Amino acid sequence: MRYASVESIKTLLIMGSFLVLIVMIPGIGSIAGFIGGLLYIYGLYKWSHAVDGRPFKLAMINFVVSTIGFAVAIGGLTRVNYELGFEFSLFKIIYAFILLLYPFLVVGALLHREVLKCFYRATKVEDFLIAGDLTLYGALLMPLLIGVVISLIARIMEISAYNNMPSKVEVLKERELEINRREFVTFPPVAVIIALVLLHFIVPSYDVKLTQDDVKFLGKIEGDFIDSMIVYDFPCMQNYCIKEVKVDGKTMYSGGTYTFINGKHVVHVTIPKDARHIEVILDTGEVVSLEIPHS
Repeated sequence: MRYASVESIKTLLIMGSFLVLIVMIPGIGSIAGFIGGLLYIYGLYKWSHAVDGRPFKLAMINFVVSTIGFAVAIGGLTRVNYELGFEFSLFKIIYAFILLLYPFLVVGALLHREVLKCFYRATKVEDFLIAGDLTLYGALLMPLLIGVVISLIARIMEISAYNNMPSKVEVLKERELEINRREFVTFPPVAVIIALVLLHFIVPSYDVKLTQDDVKFLGKIEGDFIDSMIVYDFPCMQNYCIKEVKVDGKTMYSGGTYTFINGKHVVHVTIPKDARHIEVILDTGEVVSLEIPHS
């Protein structure tokens, strides 16, 4: 049985984990988190040469999963942007982003728990096992938002575990990766289903959806009226893009109020339920006509 000195690696892991912990602090948080992530990865890299290569490999896989997850979440948020914009709520937008990211958070938590299990096998510090379990519980409970608190506690517990590591640990090189395949097969698909169900409830549905050229119409029937949102689906280069909106020949909007979502001009109008023809006059003089279908 061989042992390796890990005092310098221990410092890197503690500093990296602590800086990642403060990532949500406005201003310095993002910079500190980035630096912390680099320090943590470097610590795992040195650990891979001195003790065990599995944590570094798992962390690299986790990095790829997280990158894909953020790309999917950002892309998905863009797709539901109009629906969220109709009932604009910063909380809903953030929550939708969390839900889109949720399956990837679960996969990331499973991978990170395996990292912490590797540390436990080398150090025999049980706080690693507790931190790993809390990391998974936090990810699984993220849709309830209490998962944020649990994840924070998990990170603090992880830092404590690094701090309690002995200065010399058992070398575990040439060991095979051991993962709980049942959890990896079960938890992520369940997370996808939960995310889709919750997204269905928080993203408004529309009774009328029309698209013509660069103009979109989204409407919800409320009694004898349609609460609608008309979007010029192209970034505006000036104060407004939609100059006027006419419904069955009657002017319903003629400027004066401007709402923008991601740089796109949005007009909210309430029109009669039996309305049939909408004309959207753009600042260029172009007229876009929309016909509301009636059964």
